[in-house]
Amino acid sequence: MGNLDASNFIQLLGILVSLLTSVIAIIISLKSIKQNSEMIKNASKPVISIYIDAITICEQTSFFVLKNFGTSPAKITHFTYDSVLKTTPQKFPLRSEERRVGKECRSRWSPYH
Repeated sequence: MGNLDASNFIQLLGILVSLLTSVIAIIISLKSIKQNSEMIKNASKPVISIYIDAITICEQTSFFVLKNFGTSPAKITHFTYDSVLKTTPQKFPLRSEERRVGKECRSRWSPYH
């Protein structure tokens, strides 16, 4: 078994190349599975958007709108905002129907009505 003839050497070399190729393929497959798992994890995260909106019925009221654009539910455990938002004047142009509704509200709730 000390000396290998050319045919046995070529077969042994072929077996080693096949083994090396298989190990490399397994490593690439494992990395690909890990990467796909990370992509699925990131794609299923909630995407929360918070903004201020306003509505005018008799008077202008501002409120927070909280929307989840992600594909999974979100649990909000803490929410703080700057108190300057309470005193920030809202300047939305009134449309004619809002002016009319505002006028009706003033006359309906007026103490002189």
